[in-house]
Amino acid sequence: MEPRLLPDDPMNPNPSQKAVVLSLVLVASLSALGKNPEQNNRVVRDLSALNLLQVAQETNALWVVAKVTPSETSLTKMGKLGPVVEGTCEVVSFLGLPSGARAWSYAWDFGFHSRNPEDQAIFSPFRHPQSGGGLIICRINGSTEGASRFSPVYLLPAGGERLVQIAVKFHRENSALFDPAQAIKRKAELLALTEHENSLVAISACRMLANAECLNAQFVSGPLASAESLTQAAFTYLLLRTIPDAHRADVLQSLASLIVNTNDPKSVEGIKLGASSALNDRESTQARELGRTLLEMVNEKKLK
Repeated sequence: MEPRLLPDDPMNPNPSQKAVVLSLVLVASLSALGKNPEQNNRVVRDLSALNLLQVAQETNALWVVAKVTPSETSLTKMGKLGPVVEGTCEVVSFLGLPSGARAWSYAWDFGFHSRNPEDQAIFSPFRHPQSGGGLIICRINGSTEGASRFSPVYLLPAGGERLVQIAVKFHRENSALFDPAQAIKRKAELLALTEHENSLVAISACRMLANAECLNAQFVSGPLASAESLTQAAFTYLLLRTIPDAHRADVLQSLASLIVNTNDPKSVEGIKLGASSALNDRESTQARELGRTLLEMVNEKKLK
């Protein structure tokens, strides 16, 4: 089956009519995530991009873990530019500067050609009352309105709030470890952190190594192979997005072999989800190409 993107219709709340269609080889059902593949893909990409050092160091900014709930009328009314996205954003916990407010309503016109990341996203927790909603980390920009009030936004899996406070504290106390300029020098320490019990710390360490091009096939057979599903998905996505040419063939071969040769399908669900997230990455050509290549390699191996 050829992977393809279906148009994202903001007026249609039925996720089945705006889903990413993938080969069944890459269908992943993770207990830590939801049933909507678009939502799961965004969780993986957002956790891979989440800069917890920024959250930890911006002590005067209003960073929060919050629950987003679109209203039942979201996208049913027309504004000047398009259907109106509306709902509420309620604080679960403060990560930085406390605020007297614990909830904000939101409303903005969905722009088909908008530069707003939440309008551009295949899945946004702010939009659909039936398929939207969710837990996020975001910075509240109180002096602005509309979508720009919540920026940046990172989607979390259900229950993810339990990990955030600990991970932010870890980054605050170990800020030197997450200095990009020190990644190569501190490679051994960061590699050890990829096996940290807190998934957000492990993913953050992996991102540092991936961006410094310090990962290879040994990482696949080591920390990635033994990681829990969501961490494994982020590791896979980061590898596919950043792996340099010199290690590309070996990494893809190692990932495909793990999927094909496993006796425990659940142990590689994260690799499948990471590949799906890469295949549907609108920003990275490399991620899309390598996600597709991995899918094809797995299909070829399964047919032999």
